[in-house]
Amino acid sequence: MADQHAHRAALAPHHQHLPLAAGHHPQHRRRRRPTRPLPHAHPKRHPPPGPLKTQPIDQREVWLTAQQVTQLADAIHPHYHALVIVAAHTGLRFQELAALRWHDLDLRHPLDDGAIIGPGRLRVSRVLADPRRSGTGRDQPPTTPATKRTIALDQPTTHALRDHRQRLADDPQPLDLVFTTPPRGSRGGTPLAANNVARIWKPALAAAGLQHAWPRHGGLHFHDLRHTHAVWLIAQHVPVAAIAHRLGHTNPLITKLTYAHIYQLVDQGLLTPTTLGLTPPH
Repeated sequence: MADQHAHRAALAPHHQHLPLAAGHHPQHRRRRRPTRPLPHAHPKRHPPPGPLKTQPIDQREVWLTAQQVTQLADAIHPHYHALVIVAAHTGLRFQELAALRWHDLDLRHPLDDGAIIGPGRLRVSRVLADPRRSGTGRDQPPTTPATKRTIALDQPTTHALRDHRQRLADDPQPLDLVFTTPPRGSRGGTPLAANNVARIWKPALAAAGLQHAWPRHGGLHFHDLRHTHAVWLIAQHVPVAAIAHRLGHTNPLITKLTYAHIYQLVDQGLLTPTTLGLTPPH
């Protein structure tokens, strides 16, 4: 019997006693990565959407009458007289005015843009990018299609631009900037900068008797000339689409929301062309 057991042990398969390969050893087995959940199992969480911009925008209630605009234009440095007139009568932004070139103006061919019927026209094709407000920036194409526009120029604006051109020592070239700093001697002016205008703005307000106006809003800012133009058009019941076009708004709804308080004053009869010293736009 002992011989039979020894014989069976000799015939038993030897692989039962062989060492396992390193890759198959229980201590060396790779842990199976957990399966990723299906996309629908754990939906990605997004922040809740913000409120829809359908409410009136809190805006400055600062605007000028036609007489006050004239006072300010007459009080400021003569080189910037036309700048004030054009800003208040077109609603252009400062960076649009600073990039304006003479070939963007046409003072001989009239235009009706739906808001103004005037003897001239102005094209907005570039804007000034000057984050440092130092005049060292560069002009570039507008960021939105609505900013690129052509608008009509009324009689006071065309007169101011003609006078501005005659005041320059040298006949400007088509690609020359319309508004610059005052020229020094034989040297022409440098590109317009917000800091340059800020230095002469407060003295001009004092000379025009406007230095203490609107104290709740911190006084009159240059950008309020743009708001002044919008207020004038709204008071004269110009269609909102035409106002949005002149201001370069992408949607008339922006105009309605931005100036909702002005529309309320007009509807209540508290703001009229007469109180603003205006003549009909057409």
